[in-house]
Amino acid sequence: PVLQTDVPGEQTAPTQPFPTKPPPFDRQGITLNDLIDFTPELHAEAVEIASTYRLGPLFTPPSLIDPMGTMGTLMLPGSTGGANWTGGAVDIETGILYVASSTNPTVLGLEHDPELSNMDYIRGRGKRWPGAGGPQGLPLIKPPWGRITAIDLNQGEILWTIPNGDAPDYVKKHQALQNINLPRTGRAERAGLLVTKSLLFAGEGAGLFSATPGAGGRMLRAHDKQTGEIISELELPANQSGIPMTYALPVKDADEGEPAYKQYIVVAVGAQNHPGELVALTLP
Repeated sequence: PVLQTDVPGEQTAPTQPFPTKPPPFDRQGITLNDLIDFTPELHAEAVEIASTYRLGPLFTPPSLIDPMGTMGTLMLPGSTGGANWTGGAVDIETGILYVASSTNPTVLGLEHDPELSNMDYIRGRGKRWPGAGGPQGLPLIKPPWGRITAIDLNQGEILWTIPNGDAPDYVKKHQALQNINLPRTGRAERAGLLVTKSLLFAGEGAGLFSATPGAGGRMLRAHDKQTGEIISELELPANQSGIPMTYALPVKDADEGEPAYKQYIVVAVGAQNHPGELVALTLP
């Protein structure tokens, strides 16, 4: 059973399916415990902001926008994920699925607007999530805001979860956090993954397509597939804008006379002021 709508004339399904395995790879629904808590003051401000919205578990229905009441329902995952077009990467030899996801809420509120539509209710205009949405311009939800999760499909269990990326500059340099030792927070963005026989490669995302402030980044990292530990990282000439790919080309082995193969990792990059290009990486 799930919460039901209170919008006049609307009907919602009385039940929804809840898979038992594997567990969710990102947060579902919002409670006050999910709000930013770097300091008590910031948490109190976050609670005050959240009080103007409807909070609840997954499948909480949209509420009517009422300036004297709630301004809509806070959804988590938001309307762009969670996961999105980047999908996941599967290691067919180990049965492990790797998923990158974003923890960024969306406001979903309904209003009656006869000037725009003859429908009784439509999604409220101008009620999109305002930037980071939280106290003093910080995110409303506590980190990690971007993550990578490894799921053991043989057992239906989460093997590990790590934040994907350091805290964005606007968070690290925020005046309210100058005396706070920030952990890796990840960045709320859609990051593409590539798994090989030995490593998991992950970028930080494009920072485009209606992403949150501080989303995306130029770093490409190689992770240990079993633990998520960062093995190596390098800065790309621009933000990752596509899913990495790999291929091998034959090279002549001088000693054996037989062809050997050299593996390449290719990443699509681009930015608003950087033409799109493919960056090919290999070992010496």
